[in-house]
Amino acid sequence: MLPSRFYNFLSKPMLDWFDRGSSKQMVASLVGLISMSSFVLCQSPVSENPVQLASNKAIVKAQENSDFQIRVDIYSDESRPPNATLQTYFTKRMYIELDDQNNRCTVVDPVKSRVTLLDTKRKSLVHLEMSTIETQLSRALELMSEQQLAMFRADGEIRQEADGYYSIGNNMMRYTYLPLSTHADIATSYGDFTNWVCRVKALYPPKMPPQMRLTLNEMLMDQSQIPAVVRRQIVYNGKSEELVARLIVTESLTDVDRSRIANVYLWLNQYSVITDSEFFK
Repeated sequence: MLPSRFYNFLSKPMLDWFDRGSSKQMVASLVGLISMSSFVLCQSPVSENPVQLASNKAIVKAQENSDFQIRVDIYSDESRPPNATLQTYFTKRMYIELDDQNNRCTVVDPVKSRVTLLDTKRKSLVHLEMSTIETQLSRALELMSEQQLAMFRADGEIRQEADGYYSIGNNMMRYTYLPLSTHADIATSYGDFTNWVCRVKALYPPKMPPQMRLTLNEMLMDQSQIPAVVRRQIVYNGKSEELVARLIVTESLTDVDRSRIANVYLWLNQYSVITDSEFFK
């Protein structure tokens, strides 16, 4: 039985994918989430408290690392062009994800301890304080039983697949991934960014359960790895759908990239500040 309070709204969008049989909805829900579904081989046991993830080390790394970027191409059918492409810039000050297809921008600022969501079409934004996000998510998870929590976290078993891939998950949700070793500062910045976006996506649309991704992203940072490829499979009522994300890391920024980042800085000062309910209506 699905949770009656918190995940009565967190789970419904996920179950609706199968009720409607719509790959388009799955793609839309994955935009901004796929990086959070990236995992790494780790022999450590799964954390019992996936919500409380350290952010202080990300602040230190943000001051140390060189700027870089990650492009994510998302596919529902790899024989066709990607359904969506996300471009994320990691700078010394903040992390910026541009979703041009959906007129959205996400800014994670570890120094100011807030996440800002921007609607580039409506020219509006909402600021979400990290402390508030953590408090709301923790309270929501406390309403769930152990049985309900187990539905949305890994069963602790990591399987080695073919061609260097690994998989982890449970009977309802499973991720198959190709780990890629990288610089520790890149892995930390990437992991911190995806963790915060994951928390936001748990509380707001598409309202996806966060436990598995949060826990394993922490493992990802500890191993100084990011995924080159991630496949996410969801199974419900005998139906299965899969999405694939391919990540490309570039350890530099071009003049065009820096121009796009400068535009985001302008948006942060020029866009109208609205409430979260207004932003998501």
